[in-house]
Amino acid sequence: MTATLTQQESEALIFGCNIESAFPWWIGLSGPIFEERFERDAYGEAPDGWSYQVNLVDPSTGDSAVRMVTHSVLLGAMRRIVAGVDMTGLIHRQNPDPDVVACVRAYLNEPDPDRLSSEAIDQILQVAVYDGIVHI
Repeated sequence: MTATLTQQESEALIFGCNIESAFPWWIGLSGPIFEERFERDAYGEAPDGWSYQVNLVDPSTGDSAVRMVTHSVLLGAMRRIVAGVDMTGLIHRQNPDPDVVACVRAYLNEPDPDRLSSEAIDQILQVAVYDGIVHI
């Protein structure tokens, strides 16, 4: 990775794109699925150290689960996607789409929001919260 992605850029990229409207599996059934655990500054930006509580149903068990997503969790998910880590070892998990891998690799080399498709953003978030792709 040659470029630096700031904490504010990663938060705006993943959580500022209204992913729930494009992918119905990110809509909470009994309340918000994404809960901000921080106060935004006067300009509406997330502070360093931001985190989101993600309320979801684990597809492996059907149980409710909570995951905390931070800047470092998102970067880790992006790195796992680019590294080609096999994510199929867990029940109901798939590897990211090859086009998504290429898209994320290009983005990490030169961060530009226009480089990431909505599918790439979705799959980054899935890897961050599920450790693999569960929804296609």
